[in-house]
Amino acid sequence: QWRASVFLDVKDEFAGNPKSFGRLDFAGQRITVRELIHERVREEMDRLGEQRKVGSSQVAPTDAEARLNASRVLTTPKATSRALQLETAERAFQRNEYFVLLDDRQAVDLDEVIDLDATSNATFLLLTPLQGG
Repeated sequence: QWRASVFLDVKDEFAGNPKSFGRLDFAGQRITVRELIHERVREEMDRLGEQRKVGSSQVAPTDAEARLNASRVLTTPKATSRALQLETAERAFQRNEYFVLLDDRQAVDLDEVIDLDATSNATFLLLTPLQGG
């Protein structure tokens, strides 16, 4: 029996500025937070790969983005394998470096189940570190 995929609209939010990431499709009605994060990382890596094929001159980070990303583990050349990216994203979630909001509630565990029939939006909320603390 054929069934249409179910999707979540995903956005990123940093320093109070929301930005649409896009729509992620899933085959089943229920996924875990871990599966959501993995799909998000896969999609981001696929997009990055496509940008590299097209040419990096079309998408260049701003000076502020380059400074912010310089210290992030995810942007180092050695952290390019998909498995390492997935592991890094899971650890960052567990260390509260970012939150995942599912409609109006916060996901608290990687193995938490998301009912895609009852959830339509996911927000990846990146926290701003406090200076001097």
